[in-house]
Amino acid sequence: MGGTLFEGMTCSALTAGVMALGLAFGEIEDSRRKVARMLAMMAAGRNAAADDVNAFNRAMNRGHDLAAWFEAQFGSTQCRALTGCDFATADGVHAYVEHNGTTECERIARLVAERVAVMIAEGS
Repeated sequence: MGGTLFEGMTCSALTAGVMALGLAFGEIEDSRRKVARMLAMMAAGRNAAADDVNAFNRAMNRGHDLAAWFEAQFGSTQCRALTGCDFATADGVHAYVEHNGTTECERIARLVAERVAVMIAEGS
């Protein structure tokens, strides 16, 4: 918890989940032919993001799926929106502590970890 909280940007639990999915599903595409095919598909308006187009799309799509799930579950992907606190200020930190914010952050982190474990187990 807390990796990017000073900026109030993407929740660290979501970031860690995307990283875990990348470790599980990520590959490097080193085929110029496949990259050129992907670009041609994009130019033609076809689905260049399909899992089977190149080696990295599967990880990219799983990260997208996790982010969509996260936003549906919690209403935002942004730390500041989730906590209601600006951690770059003493008042923001004080409010977080006063309202026992760590309990909610721990809950979110646990739910993300559970979701990612399921995604990895299902191979999806």
